[in-house]
Amino acid sequence: MAEEVKTAEETVAKEVTTEAQPNIETARPENAPEAASEAPGDTPPPSKDKNALARTKVEHARRQVEEAEAEIEECLRRIEEDLDRFESYENEVLVPVMRRSRRLLSEVGTDAVKIPENPLSEVELIDPEEERIEIGEISSGKVGAFFWSLLAGAATVGGWYVYAVQKLGLGIVPAQTSDWAFFSKLAAAIAAAFGQGENPAVGWAIVVASALAVMGIVYAVIVALRASKNLKTAERLEEEASFYCTKKSKCKEKMEAVRKHLETLDATARKYEVLLEEQNAALRRALHIEGNKKLPELHEKTQKLVAEMVTLLNALDTVLETPMARHGVLTPESVEALRRAKRVVNDQILRIYNG
Repeated sequence: MAEEVKTAEETVAKEVTTEAQPNIETARPENAPEAASEAPGDTPPPSKDKNALARTKVEHARRQVEEAEAEIEECLRRIEEDLDRFESYENEVLVPVMRRSRRLLSEVGTDAVKIPENPLSEVELIDPEEERIEIGEISSGKVGAFFWSLLAGAATVGGWYVYAVQKLGLGIVPAQTSDWAFFSKLAAAIAAAFGQGENPAVGWAIVVASALAVMGIVYAVIVALRASKNLKTAERLEEEASFYCTKKSKCKEKMEAVRKHLETLDATARKYEVLLEEQNAALRRALHIEGNKKLPELHEKTQKLVAEMVTLLNALDTVLETPMARHGVLTPESVEALRRAKRVVNDQILRIYNG
């Protein structure tokens, strides 16, 4: 029996010593990688195709964001489950014990403790939808480039038409009917300009070849410009995703600190429950033996018991009513309130074992 008492004293004394150094710790879940860090195989390989490289970078950024959001949502889910469990315990077990203590204290004329309207402390978590970034798809721009190349080809053909009608001394809108013979004359004029005689076939070949060349050049330039733009966009998205993941990683660490704080609060509250239940029984026994007297008329030990109950209830009220978190960040007030609550309950436990 002496060994058990000694072991209990050492355990409580160690906890009290630890609590004498207040500190807000940010907890990191086991095996949780840094959201902003990249695995060795995550870096996109070099590529000559800028569009392919841009798509790889965008996919990499999207994967980073999705992983970070999944971790945040999982962290929120665990915290909400812990909160639900603690709230159920608080409403179904802890608060009834506290109310019984208050009724007994009111019988002896002690009104130093109040009944809180909302015993559950405020816990304000982050909104997972807040500041969420969307990583969209990038377009190669080939469809648009093809459209503009068609316009460029049509403009080239139009240019040859204007050149030919002016060469023949005709107006832009000739008076004669535009039949095949008319266009053959235009083609012959174009061929003659290149020293090939008035050969319509050569003229048609020059028009088609030049139009296709212009179309190819316009298409290639637009696609190349779009590829460069896509690569810059992809690099910007990758940088934003990295910053976003770093930010979410810090948010996750802060929420893990809230979860750790809640676990400690739950364990501390259960100590209060046990001590208050024991003190409730002791005070009922004292009132039964000593009679329904007011506090000054009660035995010295009973008065000491009442004082201990008031101390426990006040400390417990304070830690339960102090807002635990705001915007997902553990409040310094809640850390200090929990530290004091642990010190109060551990002091009483030490007095029990020290006799």
